[in-house]
Amino acid sequence: MSLKYSFAFAVLMATAVFGLGQLGLLTDMPGALPYVLAALVLVAAAGAWFVDLLDRRLDAMQQAVQKLAGGDDTIRIGAATRGAPEGLARPFTEMASAVNQRLSELQNVIAQQRAIAEHGPDAMWVFHVEAFQIIDANENFAKLTGNPRTKLIGMNPMQIAPPEQQGMSTEDYARALVQRAIAGEKLEVPWLVRHTDGREIPCELRAIHLPAPGRTLICGMLLDISERHRTLSELDRRMRFESLVTRLSTGFISVPVEEADESITDALAEVGRFAEVDRAYIFEFSGSREKVSCTHEWCERGIATQRDRLQDLPVESYAWCLSRIQRGEVVSIDRVSALPPDAEAERTEWEAESIRSILLVPMNTGSQVRGYVGFDAVEHEVQWAPQLTTLLKLFGEMVSNLLERKRSQLAVQANSENLGRANAELARSNQELQQFAYIASHDLQEPLRAIGGFSGLLARRYRNKLDAEAQEYLDFLTAAATRMQRMIVDLLDYSRLGHEPKPFQPVNLRDTLEAALALLQTAVQELGAEFLIGDLPTVQGDNQQLMQLFQNLVGNALKFHGEEPPSIMVSGRRSGNEWVISVRDNGIGIDPEKAADVFQIFRRLHSQEQYPGTGIGLAVCKRIVERHRGRIWAQPNEQGRGTTFAFALPAINENADPAEVPRWRDQGADKEGEPEFLFNELK
Repeated sequence: MSLKYSFAFAVLMATAVFGLGQLGLLTDMPGALPYVLAALVLVAAAGAWFVDLLDRRLDAMQQAVQKLAGGDDTIRIGAATRGAPEGLARPFTEMASAVNQRLSELQNVIAQQRAIAEHGPDAMWVFHVEAFQIIDANENFAKLTGNPRTKLIGMNPMQIAPPEQQGMSTEDYARALVQRAIAGEKLEVPWLVRHTDGREIPCELRAIHLPAPGRTLICGMLLDISERHRTLSELDRRMRFESLVTRLSTGFISVPVEEADESITDALAEVGRFAEVDRAYIFEFSGSREKVSCTHEWCERGIATQRDRLQDLPVESYAWCLSRIQRGEVVSIDRVSALPPDAEAERTEWEAESIRSILLVPMNTGSQVRGYVGFDAVEHEVQWAPQLTTLLKLFGEMVSNLLERKRSQLAVQANSENLGRANAELARSNQELQQFAYIASHDLQEPLRAIGGFSGLLARRYRNKLDAEAQEYLDFLTAAATRMQRMIVDLLDYSRLGHEPKPFQPVNLRDTLEAALALLQTAVQELGAEFLIGDLPTVQGDNQQLMQLFQNLVGNALKFHGEEPPSIMVSGRRSGNEWVISVRDNGIGIDPEKAADVFQIFRRLHSQEQYPGTGIGLAVCKRIVERHRGRIWAQPNEQGRGTTFAFALPAINENADPAEVPRWRDQGADKEGEPEFLFNELK
């Protein structure tokens, strides 16, 4: 029995004796004192023994609980409770069994969580704040840093990171993060890990405060975001290059042709620096595609130029490379020294230029490859990324478009210059022809007037002295002179068309037609002609020439009439962006195969005896219509006899109704002596 319980026994005995003395029992019964004291000693000893036994059993049970809490499931419940009172041992046994079962479950959960942490994809760790060191880590954390787990335990954050990050020292940054985590913040911040091979790996650190008795722990994980950084970097690089290409393309659109070469060289410099190469250039195939020449080049400082040397190279000498280019393929060489044996010519040439890596992108113009854009790496080898190759191919197409525009504009300028010279020569020739026609017609009229005058004088003086045959010859001579003079006058009028032209003005064709009919009133009255005239539009033109156009067409209809009196209909209709004016008659008609010939100068379909004339009238009509940017044609009527002459002129009145039906007035004459018009409703 322990000393503490013996002392308790003595205290109890003294207390009992003192109590009996106060009650007077010891004075009243002095003989019973020994028996009382013996009884008290027995009771006190039994009580002390029981309390000591209970205390020892409780100590044993406490130790058993502590062992169970520590994971020692080998303790036996019976041994821990042996000797304890049954009423106390049974609840303890049941409680210990429940605790043991719960601890077993917790141990399984902890083992599962440990396995998950150990085999998960992320690097996990536990950090002791007071010791400022790592006290646990999984295998992925070891792989991320390059350190074994045994070495990681006990390392501080500065030993697995570069000296500085996020604009401060790593130690200050780590302590700031620790304080934020202790304050209850869930951290999601950037962190750079330095691998044992020297690489710096961008990571995302996620951490929380982990409650623990007697110490401060922070647990978390590191996510390797290198791939995310590469993706974002590539995306940013692509966006910057697309922005560069867009800017260059916009500049190419507006650049003058004479500045195209300089703009291309500047663009090669910008793209070359962006692609981090040492030389950028353009090669173009010759027209026969048998040779290729360097037309533009940019070189980084310290890199020798090769342009002057690379001219008129035979394609067959570099067939391995150029055959692929001509098929529209990209030639991407990361290491020139590793070229295959059949590319020996290319390897020799490129190594002579100190090229270590090369990229050639074809320039397509439609379905044909006109050349290629090249990029050389001289200082170091380059692995050409597919994304960069795609972007550089886009640049090649852009340069190809500019070169094609340059070629087209130079061709247009050359054609324009040639056309200007031709127009000037034509204008000079026309002026000379007009002058010649005027002089010739004027000079020809003098002998014709003499012939006509003397033949008339001869006829008047000697008519009765000549026989019938001589008289007939004289009549022939007079008629021929008159017809020749008429032809010369018409030819002079034809040559004057377009000479000193008047500016176009709005012309009402109805008024112009009526002015032309007034000039033909004698023939209209003699033939008894009738007219149907519809509403005619207003067009832009020369009023005098359009009146002559109507006069010739209507005069032609009056001239080639049939047995019946002439019936002429003039109408207009809208057809798309032009007005079509028709002059329809009931005359002798026209052969469809010869309808186009009647507009040629001096071309006649009938003899002079049948229908006199010079054959210039319809040629004048054609020239007038063409000067008004129109067209003219003739065709036989579909029903009945006669011919329809039609001409089309550009429309200017967009508000006019294209399907407007012509309106007609009652029969009558507006003024005495003017031609008589017949107006009926047309169906």
